[in-house]
Amino acid sequence: MAGVRAGDVAGVPVFWVETGRPTLSASLIFRRGLADETFATSGWTHLVEHLALADGDRGALQMNGHVGLLMCRLSADGPRDRVIEALTRTCRWLAYPELSHLQRELSVLRAESAARPHSPMRTALAQRYGAQGPGLADYDEPGLVRAEAAVLARMMREHFTNGNAALVLDGPPDGLVLELPDGCLRPLVRAAPVEDDLPVGYRVPDLPAVVSGAVTDHPDVLAAVLQELMHRRFRDAVGGAYAPWSIHERVDGSTFIVCCGSDANARLRAGLPAAMIDIVRCAAEGGLADRVVKDVIERYHQDLRDPYREMAFAHLAADDHLHGRPVRTTEERLAELASIDADAVAAAAQQLLGSLMVGIGPGSGWPSGLRALTRPAQSAQIAGSVRRARAPLDPSRLIITRDTVQLWDGDRGVSTRTDELVGMISYRDGRRDLIDRSGWATVIEPTLWSDGEGLAGSLDAMVPAELHLPRPRRRVDEIPLPLSLWANLRAIGQSLPTWRRDLIRVLGLIGLTVAWLGMLAAPFFGWNRLWLLCAAVGFGALVAGTYLFTDGDD
Repeated sequence: MAGVRAGDVAGVPVFWVETGRPTLSASLIFRRGLADETFATSGWTHLVEHLALADGDRGALQMNGHVGLLMCRLSADGPRDRVIEALTRTCRWLAYPELSHLQRELSVLRAESAARPHSPMRTALAQRYGAQGPGLADYDEPGLVRAEAAVLARMMREHFTNGNAALVLDGPPDGLVLELPDGCLRPLVRAAPVEDDLPVGYRVPDLPAVVSGAVTDHPDVLAAVLQELMHRRFRDAVGGAYAPWSIHERVDGSTFIVCCGSDANARLRAGLPAAMIDIVRCAAEGGLADRVVKDVIERYHQDLRDPYREMAFAHLAADDHLHGRPVRTTEERLAELASIDADAVAAAAQQLLGSLMVGIGPGSGWPSGLRALTRPAQSAQIAGSVRRARAPLDPSRLIITRDTVQLWDGDRGVSTRTDELVGMISYRDGRRDLIDRSGWATVIEPTLWSDGEGLAGSLDAMVPAELHLPRPRRRVDEIPLPLSLWANLRAIGQSLPTWRRDLIRVLGLIGLTVAWLGMLAAPFFGWNRLWLLCAAVGFGALVAGTYLFTDGDD
């Protein structure tokens, strides 16, 4: 490898370049990431990264860590002797962990999770992969509540080993001591989508539109080409956007997710999702100008030839090794880049189009013919223990068997089987959230069901103990109570179509008007009882029209 040298220190493959810097930059990388966790263990790798680097920064020595979908990176930069000392200390800690700061770092991670901004890529991963594998990136590490010293130490012995690591340096590895447990390289696990009927759309809270898809070849070039096409159409042609964007990320040994989006003004926003789908379709059908592809290739070629990017090649070499593929030389990477043409990018775009998921934000129009992502509904009730809603007029039913929970709201039901569960969030006040592999949640509030006092115990007995994720008791005002008869009537009214509510309001006003006229005329005609009844009916109709059937926003 031109500029990149390979070696071995205590069983850890080392990839390094000679930059001539008086300091040293080092990244110790392990083949362990978010996608290797389960819902009930999510956050454990992040916790180990925090604990391994705790109190590491001192003066000129800077240490940092990052946990991605497939890798955990522990980095140090500073004076060479201090970086070597830090690497030695970190490896020794991983081999013989001291966990006295466990509770402190758990608290730090909770604070970090609360401050984490929304990510369209993380949301796209969760919609595609559910509450497993890459989809766990969109969750707030629910498994941290089960993190204990013994299980963390066992996980480190299995995954934080010399055979499952690689070291990247910008200087020679002289003087390094890496005391890690012996182990082997962990294989990449195939990312299994939970939705096969694609394309499909879903709602996003704060972006005009996002498109994403799975590809196996040239994800970086495809992402750059799509960003350029969006820039030309949305910014240059109509002036409706400022900064279209695209990113890509590996999710397993052969698959990458390409994710694209754009800001938009009010004029562009309504049609943005459909326009983005059209760009992908045009690219897939061979509608790419050779110049667009050549410009992207030229830009990547320049990056590969930049002598100041030699450290990046060392990281690429480490990634090749940890992904279980032959380490490629710079010349091989350049040859691969040169082989990419418009046809190759169109083939990658076809893969993206065939696996397309579209996030649609507020104010953006839903593209014609695009199916909405919804939870599968049940057509028949199962035989089991039936609990009915405590609220009057509420037809909901909860049916529980030995291995299934079925929730019916009128004539629509959803089921959750225990063998499909990845976790159950258990509040001390009795609420249970059953999370299945697809990421759908069945929320059970004992206060809303008949015989609710024994409900939590029944669910706890059904679900394996290793999937229980405890939460503290909620405040009293956060625990729902059954609706009263009056509130149920109002809820029923507000569920009616707008035209029916408007009709009831009009009839109420007419009834009230006639009733008042009748009350005025009653003494002259002797119809007192009849018109008093009319007055009562009219007044009741007016109340119904103005209260029961009126939304709070009307």
